Amino acid sequence: MSETKEQVPQGTPQENQDKVAKSFESNMKRLVGVLGGEELLTSTTKVKKDTVETIVENILKDRKEKLEIDIKTELSTLLDKHVTLKKSIADKKKELKDLENSKMKEFNEACNKLFGKVQDIEQLEKDYYSSLTSISKED
Repeated sequence: MSETKEQVPQGTPQENQDKVAKSFESNMKRLVGVLGGEELLTSTTKVKKDTVETIVENILKDRKEKLEIDIKTELSTLLDKHVTLKKSIADKKKELKDLENSKMKEFNEACNKLFGKVQDIEQLEKDYYSSLTSISKED
């Protein structure tokens, strides 16, 4: 197939713009004709209407298959990311639970130490009281 390129002669910018627009419209009409569009333009095509339809169907089929592959790939990636997300969340929840247990254990140890001191004071008071009362009974 040979391509025809229309040369735009030098002129005013408006004239050049008009010529480019006319050339564009002409090419669009020819393309519509090649694709089996308006009947008066089909005489300029060198490809049979059935062949063009088959080509268009094949192009659409190829594009659809590519989109399906792209969707499958992206969906697979999203599913993998979701699995990773769920695992990360589970790991972080376990870490948080472990941290919570560790901090509660530290708190309990501090409480037990404090309660031991309180008990020591109570025992000391009992011991002093017992010691003082035993001295006064001996007298």
